[in-house]
Parts: sequence; structure tokens; C-alpha cells
Amino acid sequence: MGKAVFIFIGTLVFFFWVLNNAWVFRHIIAPYTGWVASVATAVFKLFGQAATQAGPVVTVGGTSLSIATGCNGAEAMALYFSAVFAFPAGWRQKLLGVVFGLVGIFIINQIRVVALFFVAMTKPEILPEAHNYAGQTFVIVLGMACWWFWAERFTGVSNAKNAANGR
Repeated sequence: MGKAVFIFIGTLVFFFWVLNNAWVFRHIIAPYTGWVASVATAVFKLFGQAATQAGPVVTVGGTSLSIATGCNGAEAMALYFSAVFAFPAGWRQKLLGVVFGLVGIFIINQIRVVALFFVAMTKPEILPEAHNYAGQTFVIVLGMACWWFWAERFTGVSNAKNAANGR
């Protein structure tokens, strides 16, 4: 278990260092955040809403929200990836876990973004609490549920149970 904790903490520190690197931000994170905004805009248009996007800012029905760096799901992905890399599984299984997490957490985060827009449009006075507490918790808890699902389904149940029990 000590090795897994070391790998988890080490990869988490590495990913957060990468996420805070100016070059990575400019060339990867900022465009990715714009893409998150584009997908949210497309979701609103799919449901007949007049939505526009300018960079990370999405406007729907006169309500504008900026998808900031911490709201793009990248930190949740870093946490998830660290858990995948620390888990006792083969590299092929870990690669599958990374792909599964990228897609899963992206979808989870998009649900959060759309839900926060509905909060902003209907009950703007509770948006800070909805964003800081409910939204963050939603992404982290469901992101870790994705990890658990991956560990149980794609690496073998006995591995997941042994890892959870510290064996």
C-alpha cells in the first residue's frame, strides 16, 4: 500500500505542476477550456436555447458564465489519473482507465456546467454555493465512482477489493 500511496501523491503533484505550467496552460488548458465552452454551447443549442460562445464565456438567454480553469474538469482528471496510475494493474488496463476517465469526467463536467447555467438563470443568488459545493462535489464523487467502476470492471474484482483493503 505504501508504494500505491507514493505513486498516487507523486503523480498528483506532477499533474498539478503540469496544470500550472504556463506553456501547458497556453497551448493545452486554455484551448481545452474553450472546447468545454463550445460543447456546452452546442448542448444548449441542441435543446433550442439561443447560446453563444466567446472563448471560455458562454451566454444563454442573457446569462453569461465564464468557464474558468478550475471549472474545466482538468483537476478532477488529474486526481482520477493519479488513482489509476497508483492502482495495481497492467499498463494496458491503465491506458484503458485513462481513456475511460477522460470521456467519463468530461461528460460529468459538462453536466455540471449545464446544471450551473440553469441555476444561474433560475436562482442566481445560490450560484456561488451551487458552484463551490454542489458542483465540485458532484464532479469529484462521480469521478471517483468512474475510477471504482474501472477498477472493478476492467482490472478484476479481486484486484479492486484487495487494493481497497490495502493488500
